[in-house]
Order: sequence, then structure tokens, then C-alpha cells
Amino acid sequence: MSYPASKLAVRDSFEDEDVSDDVEDEVFIRDGRNGFKVDEERGVKRPLMAPRRKSKSSHFHSEIGRRRRCRAHFAPCCYGCIALSALLGLIVLVVSLVMWFPFPLDQVTKFWKVGVRSQLGNVVIPCTELFVEDVWTKSLSKLTVESAVQLNDINKDGVMDVIIGYGTGADGHNVPDFVCTIYFGRVTPCLGGVIALDGVTGNIIWQHWTSHSVFMVDCSADLTEDKTNDCLISGKGGVLQLVNGHDGSSVWQFVEHAGQAGLHGEPFVDVYSAQFIQDVDGDGFPDVVAAHTEDVPPGLTGHLVLVSGKKGKLLQKVATPNGEETFYAPQVLFHLDGESIVVFGTGGQASPGGLYALPLHHLVKGNMLQVRELYRDEAKGIMSPPVMADVNQDGSEDIVAAMFNSIVIAFNGLTFQQLWNFSFPGSETSSAPTPSYFNDDNIPDFLVKYQNGPGYPVYYSSETTVLDGKTGIPLLAKPVIDTMGSQIGGLSISMEGLGNDLMLYWRANCLHHDGPTKPFSFMPGSSIQTQSRIDLCQVLFNSTLSTQFVALNQHIEPPGIAVYSSEERRQLEYNNSINTSAQAHHYLDTHPDFLDAYGHRTEYNKVMSNENKEFEGGATRVSSFRHREDDSVLRNSASGKGPGYFYNEGDYFVANRGRNRISNDAGEQEEMLAPDFQGNGEYPTVRKHGGTQPLEQPWQQQGEEGSIPLTYSNLMGSNPAPNQESDYELLYGPVSAESVGGSQQGYPVDTQHDKRTEYSRVKRGVHSVHGLQQLTSLGMLVPRLPASSKNDTIDLVFVSYWIHPVTEAQVILGKDKDCIEKKRTEAETDTASVSGKYHSFDPEMAVKDCLEYKWEDKPADTQPDHFSLNMGQATVYRLRISCRCRDVRIGEKCSSILPFSQQSWPGFMGHNGNGHFRPRNG
Repeated sequence: MSYPASKLAVRDSFEDEDVSDDVEDEVFIRDGRNGFKVDEERGVKRPLMAPRRKSKSSHFHSEIGRRRRCRAHFAPCCYGCIALSALLGLIVLVVSLVMWFPFPLDQVTKFWKVGVRSQLGNVVIPCTELFVEDVWTKSLSKLTVESAVQLNDINKDGVMDVIIGYGTGADGHNVPDFVCTIYFGRVTPCLGGVIALDGVTGNIIWQHWTSHSVFMVDCSADLTEDKTNDCLISGKGGVLQLVNGHDGSSVWQFVEHAGQAGLHGEPFVDVYSAQFIQDVDGDGFPDVVAAHTEDVPPGLTGHLVLVSGKKGKLLQKVATPNGEETFYAPQVLFHLDGESIVVFGTGGQASPGGLYALPLHHLVKGNMLQVRELYRDEAKGIMSPPVMADVNQDGSEDIVAAMFNSIVIAFNGLTFQQLWNFSFPGSETSSAPTPSYFNDDNIPDFLVKYQNGPGYPVYYSSETTVLDGKTGIPLLAKPVIDTMGSQIGGLSISMEGLGNDLMLYWRANCLHHDGPTKPFSFMPGSSIQTQSRIDLCQVLFNSTLSTQFVALNQHIEPPGIAVYSSEERRQLEYNNSINTSAQAHHYLDTHPDFLDAYGHRTEYNKVMSNENKEFEGGATRVSSFRHREDDSVLRNSASGKGPGYFYNEGDYFVANRGRNRISNDAGEQEEMLAPDFQGNGEYPTVRKHGGTQPLEQPWQQQGEEGSIPLTYSNLMGSNPAPNQESDYELLYGPVSAESVGGSQQGYPVDTQHDKRTEYSRVKRGVHSVHGLQQLTSLGMLVPRLPASSKNDTIDLVFVSYWIHPVTEAQVILGKDKDCIEKKRTEAETDTASVSGKYHSFDPEMAVKDCLEYKWEDKPADTQPDHFSLNMGQATVYRLRISCRCRDVRIGEKCSSILPFSQQSWPGFMGHNGNGHFRPRNG
């Protein structure tokens, strides 16, 4: 068998020196006889295995190996340099683009989020444009509103109706019954009450009248079991009642000591602030906890009171620590283990106080030994309720409180230890913090308001900022500064997405003036009520007060977007103004036997006689119905107060007040001084004007017995410290202009005599009245009406009202002091002239000349003037708010307004006014 010849050319690439000469490497096929054969003889046979390479180390190969190791390190460095160069180039490019084409940072962030979260759906972008439209408005003449707005579906139409507590311009102490007949056409009571307005139309459903102003309303419980929540109302003059939510009838009225008022007259100070709490007496119905402050010797005394919600019976009453006054309703903090803690504050704006915690079951037993002090201030107290919200994310509510004296503190709700604090040096506040999700985390932040100046009511500016709920650090680059400011907190509109919520708060400024006010002080001895009612914008800047309700979030430039402006609403807010003085005189003219029936003929004749004398004299030509010289001349009593004493927690007071001079066109001013003022902290009222009377009429020092003269030393000194009664003024607003100052309608003085003969003109024109708007009531968010075609909306209900201001006669400006000092300097340097008017420097004459007073002997009346009350007007608004985004791109969704049930802080102190913040996931 033959095989074809096969030629396989095999070429080894080894060099001779690379081949091993080991014998074991030379493996070939041997011939059996003569061993190896040469090629020519036998031909070459393939070896059984290839020869092995010999490992040799040479200089050449070592160089090649080292070069490879350097190359391994050099390559990554090269690549890194290339990447760094590319990054630097990209940065330069981005910076160049930003410089050439400015682009908002929030849009950049939004664009980034679209790329990162596109897999999760549309990105929610913040709402930055608001649209507001009127649903309805309602004018309420003669009423003022100090309470927050509450909601209650009264007529069962599926729409929440509006409940508002109010006061009137006739409120005061020991007001005669005929005032109700003259001004309101009804029998007593008529000095305050609560009113229910239809949520759809704004029409009145029912109105419940009370003996004094109502400051607080709570409609969160059904005690009559008629499937309509009833309303707990509390306020001035011992008002603490349960009103039937269905028809406004009285269910019960709390009276601690029956017959006491009849035997001893009304207490001078008797204020309740109450709200519903859980059942504590075991009858299955919610009960009531209240803060009560009463004027009993030797002064104001505070108590915590528990009352049966079903029957209105006293369950428990205990004194506050140190017996200190207390002005806001106690709150209940709930621990995770089910324990309920009562949190309450004490003290006033010029008296010591603190923040305290007490287990509810100890309060029920009257055991105050378990009270824990969270905070104490020996100079000033706690004037506003804290917020209950979880800021340390431990699952339990914490306490965030704005102290009156310049500091905000967050307390751990379980341990009561401080979490953080932030101070506003030299400031004061009676505004509660407003919680909301302002930044992007899930911890609520807090809008706070503080006013700067020597102290209430002298403030030079107001600042508003937002504090981080986690750290207490301000989130705004700089605070919002107001000229006037406000003394109420705010509310929030909860929006889709964290960090998109809108905070609504009030601003108050002088029109066309930005920044702080000019330095000023008040006339020595002037009452705290008069001071708080002066139109400082008119006095300091010849301007008018302008207020706004603004919305702010982190995406809107401060101060925010105005949803209400007083300048735009003036025509509406003065459309139903009534000349109540003219109304009263018209009633008396048409009912000639009225005064004899009530035994006040002498009083009325005296008022008319004084008016005729002044009018016929031709010197001032001012209606004497503004001169109630004796209205606040106080008689001594056992407690240092007499029947002419009035406490000032309400916005309006009876006519027992002094009148202030309103400047005429010539710029002349007159002042009313109290001739013999006794008692604690009331009103200097008797007017003295003329050319020769020295300025030695006594002025009552606030908080002291006796009087102080309007002297050079008193005038050039600082304002006296306010007394305890001014705490009510601070919390519940100024007294009525009709009872302490201004001419009868706020007209210039030289036109008053014309109005005197026009009593038939009861209705006043819009442009004929100068009012001073007051901010003492916070609004409430309301679910949109079912008929609304816009789903992404929410309604807002709030109240605005105005009163008659007093005038600049009570204000000492810097220029007035400069004038007096100039005259003193001239007198000291004018030693050569003996005939110089101020050669010996008569300081009181200098005061008289610089302040341009006219003095004249005028005897004081001994009866208050109840026949010339001027009352303002309240206006209720229901607005619809919608929110839109300016630019919505692909992959983005505009943040929508959350339903009312998911709103975290829709009104004053939350949903039910109890201070509990509703978290987003709650």
C-alpha cells in the first residue's frame, strides 16, 4: 500500500542559540543498527516533540520589559488628563452660556429633575401665578370683628357656611339699656354677638346677640345631637355660651356666680377664651377648657376653667401659676401613649409670665402641683398660642411658640426640652407662628412676625420671615419690612409637592412710603387705647394706611402676591357707612318721650347745651358731641377704679371716653386733658384750650394712681410703661374711634358745624369718611362651591373693618422735641435781652408754643355722652383663588391646590382653632 508523498514544510523560527542542546530535548527516531542517519541516507524524520525554548535573560529583553510597565501607568494618566480637559472645557462653556443667555436656576433644577425622575412620571413644578375673583361680599355696618372665621354647614345644603364673632361700637362697662334701642332698634343685649352667613350667597342665616364682644368661636362639636355642630363663643364681659348651630338660639350660658353681677355690678375685667376638648366628665360629650382673666383685688388674676360641654356647669377651676393673667385658650397636646397634656401661657405685654404644661387628668382633679414650666420671662408674658407640629420627626407633636419678648422657641413635645430658638432683638409679637411646607423637606417651616420699637404700641417697623422648622434658621435672604405691620398670624394653602405651599399673611404700610417710621412718642399720660388708634400714617407722612393680604412661597419673590388690597376695595368697604350720631339724634327727635322714660333728659340737655355754647362761640366751631370731657374721669373705689372705668380688650368701647382734637384746615390743634383723673390706667379726657392757661392739668400715668402734669420733663422723657389693661388692647384691637377721639365723623373740624344740622343724612358717602382699617381677624380657607366649574381652586373667606381714628394731638414728633430744645437753647444764650420771651425759659410755655395748643377753661361734664357714638363698618369677602404655572414643558405638571380636607393650616390655629398642624401624610 502506497501513500502519496506528503511534503510538509515546517519552519521553526528559533535561532540556533535558542535551541536547547540538552540530550532530552533531542528526541528523534533512531535506526536500530547504526544510530542516527544522515538526511541523504534516510531522509529527515519529524521529531516527536518540538524543541523547548531556552529562557535567556539579555539586556535587550530587559529594556523591552521595562518599557511595557511605564506604558501601563502612562495610559490612565493620559486618559485622565483628556477627561479633565473636557470637563474644564464644559465648565467654561456652561459659564459662557449662563453669561450670554441668563437662565433661572429653578428652571435648571427643574430640567435636571425631568432627566432624573422621568421614569416616575411628570415632575411637579411650583405655582407662581395666582388668580383671584369675588364669589360674594357682605357689608355689616356698626360691627367690628375680633374673632377668627369659622365654618359650619347650618342649612344642610352641602356648603360650609360662615360663622363670625363680632362686637359693636357701643360696647363698654355698665352701658345703659337705651343704647340698644337708639342704635340697634332692639332690646338688650346688643354689644356683641355671633352671626351666620350663607356660604353660597353671604346672606344672614341667623344672628345671636350677646352682652359684650365675642373674641373666639369654636363650632367643632354637636352638643344638641341634631346633626349640626353647635358653636362655643367666648369673649369680653364674661361671655361664655353655647349657641345652637341650627338656629342661633342659646343652649346654655356659663355663669360662675349667679346674681353676682346684679349685686356688685359688672367686673371691670372679665374675659374668657375657650374651646372644645375631649370628654372629661364621662357623659360622652366634648367638654370645654377656658382661660379666664378677671379683675379682682389686688389686680388681674388668671384661672384655668373646665366646663361641661353638654350642660354648661363648672367642672373645675384652678389659678394659674402665680395667679398671672392668661389670654388665649389652653391647648391639648397628645402623646403617643394616649396621655393628654394641657399647654397654656400666662403674663402680659408688661407683666411676667411663662409657658406651662400640665397633664389633663391633673387639671381635672385640680392638682396644679404637677405643672411643668417650659419657659419663663420676668418682664413679659406669652400673648399668642403655640403651634403643635412634629419638627424632629419622632412621630410626636412638638411645640413651637413665639414669645412676646423677641424669641421663637421649639420644644420637644415628649421631653419639653428646647430643640432650637431664634431671637429678634428689640422686638415684640402677639402673632402666632404660621406653619407650612416652605422648603423642600417634609418638616413644616414657620412664618413669624415681630414688630420693632420701644414697645407696644410704639413700633417703628415690622418684620416678617420664615424659619426652618428643622433648625430655626431664617429661610428668606432678608425679612419683609413693613411700616406699620399687623398683630395677627397667617394661614397656608397646601399645594401638591413639598416646598410649593403658599403662606398668606397680612401687611400694613403707609401708602407711598417704604421702610420704618419716623421716631415718635405719645403724649405723656395718654391712654393706651388712644395711642393704638392714632392714624400714624396721616400724622407722620401725611399718607393713608394701606393693607394687603399676600401669598408667598419659596418660588415667589418676597413680599409675595397680593390677593387683597385695601386701596382697591375702598369703594366697597365704605359703601354702607352710617352716621350713627345723626341716627341717634334723629331717633330722639322722633321719640320726644324717650329720654324722660329712661331718666336721661338732663344728660341729653347738658350735651346739647355744651354743643350750642361752643358752636355759638364761633372760636372753634366744633360739634360738642365729640367732647365727652368727663367720659373717662374716674372716681375712686375700693379697688382704685370707679364706675367710669373701662377695660380695653375690645375694638369698640362705649362713649365713656375722652375726645381728641382733630386738626382743622389751618393746622391748629387743641387737646383735651383730664382735670382730676383717678384710677388705674384710663383716659385723660377733659379738653382745656385757650391762650393763658398754664399746662398744669393732670394726666393719668398708665398703671399708677394719681396723675402726672403735662410738663416739660414728662414730655421730653420716655413714654410711661403701659398697664395691665393694655394687654386686651394688644390682643383684641384698639378701642372705637367713636368713643375716644376724632370728630363725630372723621371730618375736618371746620366742617363739623355743617354736619350738625344734617341729622337726616344718616347714610354717609364713601368719600366723606376717613377710617382707620384694623387687622384683628384672620380668614379661613373654604371648600369650593359645588357649582364651580374650576376644580383646581379653593375659596378664602376673611373680614376687613375700619374705625374712626384719633388725631395727631396725642403724638410727639421729633420736630416737636427739637422745637422745645431750640427754645431752651435760645433762652440760655439770650442773656443780654431781659425782654426776651424765653429769657428765663418757661418750659411749659415752650411746650405750649411748639405743640400749638389752644387752652380754654371748660368745666367737665359729670355724665357720659351716650348720644353721639360713631361706628365703622365690617366687610366680609369670599374670594376664589386659582393657581397657574407660567411655563409648563414636556414632562412637567403644574402644582395643584390640594382639597380642603388635605389642607394643613387653613385658618387661625389650624382646622379647628386648636393649634394642631395637619401633616401632609396625616
